[in-house]
Amino acid sequence: MSRSLPARFIDPNTLVAIRLQLKAQLEGIVLTAIGGGTGTAVIVRDLVPADFNGTATGSQYTNQSLGVVNTYVAATTTNPALANNQAVGIYGVADLAAVPTLMENRFQLGAAELMAQVRMDEAYATGVNLIYLDPPVIYKPLETINWQQLFNAATAIGAEAISLIGYVCEPAGRTVTIKTDR
Repeated sequence: MSRSLPARFIDPNTLVAIRLQLKAQLEGIVLTAIGGGTGTAVIVRDLVPADFNGTATGSQYTNQSLGVVNTYVAATTTNPALANNQAVGIYGVADLAAVPTLMENRFQLGAAELMAQVRMDEAYATGVNLIYLDPPVIYKPLETINWQQLFNAATAIGAEAISLIGYVCEPAGRTVTIKTDR
């Protein structure tokens, strides 16, 4: 189970190490899933809102459900299932709202297995509305991502801008192509 680390209290070198380790873990998971070895091209890219709710790439992620006080609600309108050649690693959550009401994030595998439950209030107390997850939450091929949110006030749909910080690993060419002439 992950614990939350407010961004203000994490050393930049530690963050680099977390990111490099996560990248290597995701690459290993995808290469194993596709039976790839030396020479198999996989890419690791940033997690974007379109990976969760089908919104256009470049759009900002906002809460997709009405935030009900002290009640977990689905963070997305659908729980995305990964392809047989994709893996996702989430290592941070940022709340970009001027007056945040998001108190907890819960990441589950499908509907049953709780993988992480992290609070945001410690980060809010530091003035930096960003937490890192230690260890990161990893979803493997064919797994279903279930992200839930808990708000401390009624929150209209689309009112809270939230950023999940993480990576997607997949075969080259699925969404990003590797240029070989550089």
